[in-house]
Amino acid sequence: MRWTTGDRGNVQDMRGARGGMGIPLGIGGVLVLLVGSWLTGVNLFDVVGSGTSAGVSDTAVSRPASSTPQEEKMVDFVDAVMGAALGARADFALVLGAALVLNAIMLLAELGGRHSSLDAGRAAKLITRGHFATRFWWGVIAGGTLLPIALIAIGPVAAVPGAVLALVGLWIWEDTWIRAGQSIPLS
Repeated sequence: MRWTTGDRGNVQDMRGARGGMGIPLGIGGVLVLLVGSWLTGVNLFDVVGSGTSAGVSDTAVSRPASSTPQEEKMVDFVDAVMGAALGARADFALVLGAALVLNAIMLLAELGGRHSSLDAGRAAKLITRGHFATRFWWGVIAGGTLLPIALIAIGPVAAVPGAVLALVGLWIWEDTWIRAGQSIPLS
């Protein structure tokens, strides 16, 4: 494998830019400034000197920054990591979508097929058409499988809430599976 430099499209070079030397703000401070700016119509980020809004325009008129070969290698490394992260998000969405489709096929085959015992058949009937049908069809199939697949189809960014919904659907499935199996009378 040979190392090649990228186009640095994933990196915004802020060396030599003014700003960013203001008051350090936490997320609460940023939220207060956002709401205050919205209410007053005045950019409060400029008042505290955080450089949030002025940094981009100051970069355009700032002097060119000189750098060492080590800094250039570091910028290339950051570009490679950011590019890989963006590609990994798309790969994650593809793997999650395939896993959800496979899981749906396995669920429907498991519940719709023949069962080795009468009790297993009764539990499957309780899940698909009985007491647990609403939880199964709306929680597992609709909310935990179909909706995440639809979110993945939108794009890799929407795959993150899709993954959370898939985990919730999995939790509902596991809970339903245990409860249905335990609700069959022993005699």
